[in-house]
Amino acid sequence: MIKEITLVEYCGTCSLPTDYCEYGDCEKESRNEDLPGKGNPKKCSDESSKGNDSGVNNELNTNGNEESKNSKRRTKQKQIVIRVESRARRKNVTIVTGLEHFNVQLNEAAKRFAKQFSCGASVVKGNNGKSDQIDVQGDFDVMIAEFIIKLYPHIEIGDIYIQ
Repeated sequence: MIKEITLVEYCGTCSLPTDYCEYGDCEKESRNEDLPGKGNPKKCSDESSKGNDSGVNNELNTNGNEESKNSKRRTKQKQIVIRVESRARRKNVTIVTGLEHFNVQLNEAAKRFAKQFSCGASVVKGNNGKSDQIDVQGDFDVMIAEFIIKLYPHIEIGDIYIQ
């Protein structure tokens, strides 16, 4: 059985196939402009903006979207995320990320977690652009959130996200 080779056209802006261009980052540029031999100036955001009936210029609209994306990234960076991962058998590890954004020394926080919950806690350095995190042995997601609020009064409950 010989399979037929299909050629896939990729967008020059978001580097996704043109069928998936609406999920990429090429909202304000045309989908087929960057492709050789294509001259159809169809907008990438045409499919996604059909539901938007406001009389706002597309260029202004995409600038607003970029600003909102950047603000979402900023809010994500200013969050403390607590999640519990399971290890071998019935063992769990609680992982706390984002404390460094609130000027908290991770080594001191890990020591305080270890003393408070009578368990092992260590700081794991992030690699490849990931942030540093604290690994606490055990399932302490809600208790760690309460302890962080009590220990660091400048951190509000809205800044903590439990997964």
